[in-house]
Amino acid sequence: MKKLGIAFALCVAAFVAIAPLYAVETENGISLEIGRVFHGARTGARFYGYWGGVITLPSKKGGILAFNLWNDVPISGTSVLNFFNTEIAGQKISIESYATRNQIVEPYAEDQGWGAGGVQRVRLAVPAGIDRIEYNNQGSDTGIEISELKFFEGLALPSGSYAIDVMRSPGDPVIEVGRVFSGKSTDRKFYGYQGGAIHLPNTQGGFLSFRFWNDQPKGQAWTLNKLNLTIGSRKEVLQQYTTSMDLEESYREDEGWGPAGGGDVTIQLPAGVRRVQFDSAGSMTGIELSDVQFSTGMPVMISFKPKVRTSDRVLVDLGRIFTGKSTGRRYYGYSSGTIILPDNKGGTLYFTLWNDHPGDSPLITNTLILKAGDRSQNYINAATNKEKPEVYNEDQGWGPSGGRNFTFSVPAGTGLIEVREGQSDTGIELSDLRFVGNQ
Repeated sequence: MKKLGIAFALCVAAFVAIAPLYAVETENGISLEIGRVFHGARTGARFYGYWGGVITLPSKKGGILAFNLWNDVPISGTSVLNFFNTEIAGQKISIESYATRNQIVEPYAEDQGWGAGGVQRVRLAVPAGIDRIEYNNQGSDTGIEISELKFFEGLALPSGSYAIDVMRSPGDPVIEVGRVFSGKSTDRKFYGYQGGAIHLPNTQGGFLSFRFWNDQPKGQAWTLNKLNLTIGSRKEVLQQYTTSMDLEESYREDEGWGPAGGGDVTIQLPAGVRRVQFDSAGSMTGIELSDVQFSTGMPVMISFKPKVRTSDRVLVDLGRIFTGKSTGRRYYGYSSGTIILPDNKGGTLYFTLWNDHPGDSPLITNTLILKAGDRSQNYINAATNKEKPEVYNEDQGWGPSGGRNFTFSVPAGTGLIEVREGQSDTGIELSDLRFVGNQ
């Protein structure tokens, strides 16, 4: 759309000087010479445009010229920024007109791929002695339209050369992405997955809020994704860590995947910002946005509140799970793997370490090595056959021995613990794992 707008503006700049104004209309005693008249497909309302024209007032006594200012907006487009340019009594006036496709009041009867979008009514102060006003849309993305013209002779504005009144609610933001999925359980819309843009309903500044999700495969233990935001010249990166325990639901369009996390993001935007762009560079999977809202406010501030879950559960991937024949306790073993934590804020892992103990062997000595980030720790478990409380249900020639309780301190920023076996006589087993995260 940007390239289209530049090309269009250049074309208009050259065309305004030579294009004949072939439509002549009269409304409330005001004469218009314009290049085109379109009509609303629903109401039949007249829209005068689109590159400019000449307005002739019914008198030279001065007063206020009022009209609605609209943008030509593609029905399937995103947002356009246009300008109404004129010069009155030697004073140049340029009025900004911004609109998204959500602000289209109706399509044109003559071209239903486009419609009139906008939210403002303009009042121009016209001094005595002037009855002719020329205008154009130089610098615009697309065409401009004016409608419902009225001239109030003898009236004056309190101050300034023009005033703008908001005519109706600006509507919701327009979200431009490559894909939209729906939650199978909630029907919530998820906008993703590599990136896109949020086109704001106005350029007056405000608060943009939404929820940030990770695309989480059902068979994947953990995911670390990045939401890269571009707001004018400012760039921000928000990072979200999720595990399969954070999976909220599946997508209706792909039940093997679903949204995980759902951290709350709020961005306070200054006036002049039209859109917020985002992408997923540096992520393991795709990103999704949902529940996008915009309300008025002032300058830039960004906050990200991750979805908080109070859980001491961990995911253990050590290749094998045995159960105690007498107790039913789960034993995770036996040589290497990973422990997936519920978050990456750091904390303490509590666990019980056992040896795989065959038959009546007198003494077994094994070594466990845990590593998380830049922290590593060795644990030695030496146990005799008398310290074997039971046998495994899956292999009754073997059982767990020792059963010593240990802790491991996990540094912040780490979401998983690497597990491997050091110098050992047999295999290692872990049970009763519990994680207490940092506050």
